[in-house]
Amino acid sequence: PRGSIIALGPALSSAFAGKRGALGADEINPPKAADVFPLVRVAVSSQRRADAEVVENALEKIRRLDAAATISREGGQTILGCVGELHLDQVLRDLRRAVGVEVVVGEPIVGIREGVVSEKTGEAVVPPPWSRELEEDDEDEDVVVEVEAMDERVEEGRFARRGNLLKIVEGDEQACVEGFNRACDAGPLAEEPLHGVRVTIIKASGEDQEALASKVRRRIRQAILRRGARVWEPLVEGDVLCSQNALGKLHGLLSKRRGTIREEDVISNELWCLRAQLPAASALGFGEALLEWTSGGASVPQLIPAGFQLLDEDPFWAPTTEDEREEHGDFGGDVFASSNVARALVNAVRRRKGLASDERVLRAKAEAQKSNQRIRA
Repeated sequence: PRGSIIALGPALSSAFAGKRGALGADEINPPKAADVFPLVRVAVSSQRRADAEVVENALEKIRRLDAAATISREGGQTILGCVGELHLDQVLRDLRRAVGVEVVVGEPIVGIREGVVSEKTGEAVVPPPWSRELEEDDEDEDVVVEVEAMDERVEEGRFARRGNLLKIVEGDEQACVEGFNRACDAGPLAEEPLHGVRVTIIKASGEDQEALASKVRRRIRQAILRRGARVWEPLVEGDVLCSQNALGKLHGLLSKRRGTIREEDVISNELWCLRAQLPAASALGFGEALLEWTSGGASVPQLIPAGFQLLDEDPFWAPTTEDEREEHGDFGGDVFASSNVARALVNAVRRRKGLASDERVLRAKAEAQKSNQRIRA
């Protein structure tokens, strides 16, 4: 890919000695903003409200000069997206140098995608605050919707959005598509985009198109919750050059960060090339940790997007039996929170967006239970 560093053998290096030029099979063009996938996103703001306009103008200039940097507005915040941690550091240095005022940078933001379970096993248990959306259901049958997960077969659907498909059996096409688009842009778990969902509208009738579109959106969200919502998390991958003595430490670090090895190639008796893949949320700080764990025995990879993976665990699941409590911990405890990755991702996104969550209530109940046990003792 463009921007990669290559090495030339003795024959080629002697042929190119003393010459300058670009190596490539086609014309080299600068990257376009539409082709950029930001791996690292942070909220940026000025420390003083009076300096907000200065920071906004500087960010706009950076966006024009750096096509790999993205600027967006979400929930009243200005979000800066970069293709990596080094890129983020460079952009922040340029920003602080340009504005000359204090800039506040938030924690790294990792987005998720929302989907549905592949095979429905039973009635999904939906806790608050998500259950309130189901309570808003009315008795009429003006809108009937079915949802299911897309598979590897050739999917049929006239309308598509964000990797989701829509099929309309009966209903107002314009209102159905509008409601479908709204549902795809913000799912019921954390108002994140849907991914890999096939929606079938069996029936959709109503005189007011706006009201019908809103009802279609609500029915799709309810259908996802009833079938069983799931979380898609983004992945990144990169090639790591690792010495044979540091292979064990590399595997240990990847296991700790829920990463895997996709490919292995032996370059020499002492050097291996491995294709590592890990969740984007676990990739933050991976390069620095890799150098520390292997004592310099492995190179820092250039991470690139590698799609999404479906977490095959219910974000609403809670331990009920004694064996489950011993293995996963009490509901709301630290052990349970760390074992249910899907729930932790959903709570993190909802907390960042200021949405209602049961995390604080559960933790308060857990602390109260510990206090009551000490009092009884």
